[in-house]
This record gives sequence, structure tokens and C-alpha cells, in this order.
Amino acid sequence: MKVSRIAQNWEKSKKNTYVLGGNSFDGFLRLDIGEPWFPLTSNLEQMLKNLSVDDLKKRPDIHCLKLRNAASRFWGVPSENVAVANGSDQFIWLLPRLFMNPGDSAIVINPTFFLFSESVKRAGGKILSLVTSSNSDFIVTDQLVSDIISLSNDNSARIIWLCNPNNPTGKSVSLEKVRRIAKNSKALVVVDEAFFDISDLPSTESAKTLIKNHENILVLKTLSKTFGLSNVRVGFALASKELIHTLDDWRLPFEVSSISQEVGSVILSNTFHWEKIKQAMLKEREWLINKIRAIEDIELVPTTTTIFLMRHKNKNLFNMLLNQKILAADFNNCEGIENLGFVRISVQNRANNEKLINALNRI
Repeated sequence: MKVSRIAQNWEKSKKNTYVLGGNSFDGFLRLDIGEPWFPLTSNLEQMLKNLSVDDLKKRPDIHCLKLRNAASRFWGVPSENVAVANGSDQFIWLLPRLFMNPGDSAIVINPTFFLFSESVKRAGGKILSLVTSSNSDFIVTDQLVSDIISLSNDNSARIIWLCNPNNPTGKSVSLEKVRRIAKNSKALVVVDEAFFDISDLPSTESAKTLIKNHENILVLKTLSKTFGLSNVRVGFALASKELIHTLDDWRLPFEVSSISQEVGSVILSNTFHWEKIKQAMLKEREWLINKIRAIEDIELVPTTTTIFLMRHKNKNLFNMLLNQKILAADFNNCEGIENLGFVRISVQNRANNEKLINALNRI
């Protein structure tokens, strides 16, 4: 059966994801996924052990009230400003369909998370792309902020996608720059903070602090990156009451299972455990980065979180690691850093990080 013109156009422009699937990489050390190593709390382990067949048959709460309230407490925003979905990807998928008509424009700042562009193109929208430069460590400059605002206003852009810290560069954009963009543009400013809560950034730098006074700000959060629970598939949107109401009206019913809701509620209730592990992960990151910097011919981009870009000055680092059964995320085809030889690495526990260091020393 013939697909729509929108689907045909997307098929022509789609690119393969940098995260590889299937069973071909069983037995590999996988540093490509982007999620940190994160032990479970004892109460979550106990909850999982107590699951029964009846729990699998239980119909989910369509409003996710318990989970929404847990998120409200964790991020310090009213529950009426929180929406829940089957992963933050679900919101990224939904937003262009809600706020864009075919032919409308959205802005991305490459290199960044590929799904921003994917979701827009699949909705029939157009991508307006700006880039950060590897020569300046991919920093979002004041001039780039001005360019974002001008490009948005000149093209009546419907969405501006920001990622803070950015995936894959690990670079942050200041709250003041996010505020400036939101204040001077009519577009919906989506700030994906998937890596924010496992970064060096203080909570005061989160765009969640802007939703009270800026109706065009929407912040995305997830359990996948902060807690390493990607298979639970729980994501959050923090925004004005009106935006949240719209999202709740349009998202699929029962899309977050009762088990996922319970897991999310439990993990978000233990802020002490989260803070303790976060600090341990950031400390491990510093150990790993210092070790890598001591290796000849390896270039590493400074980061604020638990992912970072690096490359070899003379060799194909992705292939060199692959030959040693270590799978990094290959970003050589990523828009904004094409053919520059970058791979993205995710910080893991000490044993796995040592395997990476040993492999790099053998190159």
C-alpha cells in the first residue's frame, strides 16, 4: 500500500540511528547507549521482587497521578505543570504533530539529538539548522542565540529545540540564554533536559524555573538517562498548565504501564540515593577523562554530564574500539560534525571504564 507524501519524503531523507540494535553485539562492552550505570535502591529492588501475575493484569492509571505527584516533588513544580508519557521520546514525537502544520518550520542546533529533526520531518515540517563549532568546543554563544531568535522570527518557526546538556556534546546552555530565546520568539521552546539531573549543573539552571512566567517553554525529563532505567519507558514534560492540559488531551491513553508508574514513583521518592549516585558518577567521569587525556593522539571534548565526544587524531576510533569488542556511538555521520571522526562515550563503572582505557592504550 502506498504511503503518504509526508512518509515518502521522510524515507528519502532518513538517516540510520547511531545506536545499533540486534544480537550482533552480544558480548561487547556497550558504551554507545548514553545511559549511566546506576544501582537500584533497596526499596525498588524489593518492589520488583514482589511483582505478581496480578500486577501484569492491572490496568494503568490513565492520569498517572501517583507518578505525577512524585515528579512534582522531585523537580519542585506543581503537579498541574507535569505530564507523563511513555518516555520523553513520546513527547518529542507528539509536539510537532500538535503545534506544526505541514510545511511549518522548526529550529535545531546541530550536532544534537537526532529525534528532534526526525519528529519534525515525519510530521511534514521543515528543519532550519544552525550549528555549534568543534573549534569552540560546541559552545552556544551569544551570537548563536541572536541567530536563533532572528531565524525563528524571520521564518515564523513553530518550535525551537534545545538540549541541555546537549547530546552528544555534553555542553550546557545557560538559563539566561534560554530565557532570552523564549522572551524574544513566539515559537515553542522545547528544552530537553534528559542529562540535566546527572550533570554538574545546579537545579537553579534548569529551564523548569521559567515555566511559571513563560508559556512557550516546555521542559523534558526522563528516567532513562538520570536513573539508567531506559526499559521502564517513563518521560515527563514540565510546562504551563495550559500546555500540560493540551498534552494530556492528545497523548495515548494507558501508554505508561502500572509497573512503570510504580517504578517511577519509587525511584523519584529517594532523592538521597539519586544525589549520592550522581556525585559518584561525576567523580568517576573525572577519573575517566583524566586517564583519557593522558593518552597520546586522543582528543576529548569537555563535558558537563556523563557523555562526551572524543576522537583519534589519525585513526578511525570507532573501528579501532569495535575491533576490541567495545561499541561506542559513531557520530561520523551526525549533522554538524560529519566526517570529523567523533564517537560518543558513556561513563560506566570503574571496571568497564578501565577496559576502555586499556583498549585506547593499545591503539
